[in-house]
Amino acid sequence: MENRFYIYVYLDPRKSGKYNYGEYHFDYEPFYVGKGTGNRMYNHLCKSINYNKIFKNKIKKIQRICNCNPIIIKYQEMLLEQVAFDIERSMVKTIGRSDLKLGPLCNLTDAGEGISGYHHIKETKEKIRKSLLGKKHGSMSEETKEKIRKVNLGIKRPCSEETKRKISINRKGKFIITDSWRLKQSISHRKIYYIKDSNGKIHKIDNLPVFCKINNINYGNMSSVLNNNRRSCGGFTKSEGIL
Repeated sequence: MENRFYIYVYLDPRKSGKYNYGEYHFDYEPFYVGKGTGNRMYNHLCKSINYNKIFKNKIKKIQRICNCNPIIIKYQEMLLEQVAFDIERSMVKTIGRSDLKLGPLCNLTDAGEGISGYHHIKETKEKIRKSLLGKKHGSMSEETKEKIRKVNLGIKRPCSEETKRKISINRKGKFIITDSWRLKQSISHRKIYYIKDSNGKIHKIDNLPVFCKINNINYGNMSSVLNNNRRSCGGFTKSEGIL
């Protein structure tokens, strides 16, 4: 058995704040929890393989309004599969599913074992079988990887003149969200933290996920530090001081 599994969480960049669910703490509202290996956490951005319509629509809405992808973090990693299953179930249960009106998560199952008691009808099985013919299982094609890379970089697919005309007609009379408006909203919703490193230097942080990624530290553990539930993470501690 290998410790190659991780737990990932999708966060809504439009909703910053303190989101505490028992032992789980986030700086943006969580809306999906999953378990995976490799590039699994990014696969949901590929429309053709995201079968959860509620989750897919949420991602599309964020991309349309914010012109960016959701914040995707690894909450815990280097896990055995059964341990990952247990953590996934615990997080989904604690945070709560939106379809059951228990929380914000778009998950449609309690996680851990797939959809309990669900069986595809014969016609659906045949459609899935045909769609998978000629495809490699367990890996993505180079074309799919390139599409996901472009999505993550914010590269837009060029529209045809006909598509641009239809968009223009559809938007007439509607409020248009400009880049300057998005920038103001992004700045106004960002949370500022002061973090002290092992040398005593204080850092002003306005984007915690990016800070954690650059410094190769666990986002969940750092959030616990900032919520006073943990003393330190990766040599960093919470600071009340000002630069």
